[in-house]
Amino acid sequence: MAYFLKDSQHREKAKRLLAALLAYPGEWAHFYSQLFYNNSLHIKEDAELIKKILISKPHMVLHSFNEYIQNNASNLSEYADILLQICENLAEIVEGDKKLGNYYGLMSELPVLISQLFDHTVDNPQINQKCLDMWDMLFEKQVGETRQLSQSIMEI
Repeated sequence: MAYFLKDSQHREKAKRLLAALLAYPGEWAHFYSQLFYNNSLHIKEDAELIKKILISKPHMVLHSFNEYIQNNASNLSEYADILLQICENLAEIVEGDKKLGNYYGLMSELPVLISQLFDHTVDNPQINQKCLDMWDMLFEKQVGETRQLSQSIMEI
């Protein structure tokens, strides 16, 4: 599929197929992660597909998305709404005490992304405040390394 994303003649069809595959259950983590690792997706052109992937499979692709953002020097604030939505969804999962083992990657990556989003949105008080609210929620629910990161910040 990555091959077809690089071919301009088939790119749009490949994107529609990828979006349709998101609805099917199964372990597609490696497949979707590779789209980020191989730079098969373009942050501006494929923003809608990236958002669909992040909403559908956050626990499977958040690490590769984080690396993709870091390597492509993209503005994380473009994905503020998605990251905040993932935070809210994670809060519901933690509240419901569902099997959290499936969400380990998400729980370790999300606090880091939220803190980076906070740094990228200093000029947007509304998103900045939402980041602080999400950080508080992650801290209260003891998600990932939020407490350790907060302690490190306090010691600076």
